Amino acid sequence: MTQAQPSLEFIPPAYNPLVWNVAKRIIPFWLKYNNHIVDVEIDRASELIDLYHQFQQGKTRFMLAFRHPTIADPPCIAQLLWNKLPQLARQQGVSLKSPVHAHFIYDRGIPLWAGDKVGWG
Repeated sequence: MTQAQPSLEFIPPAYNPLVWNVAKRIIPFWLKYNNHIVDVEIDRASELIDLYHQFQQGKTRFMLAFRHPTIADPPCIAQLLWNKLPQLARQQGVSLKSPVHAHFIYDRGIPLWAGDKVGWG
């Protein structure tokens, strides 16, 4: 690319519980066989569990922001939020409402440099 491109059309969030449920179940296998990642570890999980719990109870607003240098990071974060965090919360006696979910916001220009496999189309 040698010049600025026109703005892209807004795509509103389209959360689908069925898609989330399927993705939640396949993400560990995706990580293992596509990215060679066998485990996702969480440092300071108690703090993240407490924040999600407060957020779900309407006691606080919550935004999780991160930068990721590789295309393996978003599936790792999905594994953390969808599987690991609820499991650790149960072990600590904290009940998180399902789904433990986040809306991923990213620069739609990423598929232009990372390729179609990171986009929806």
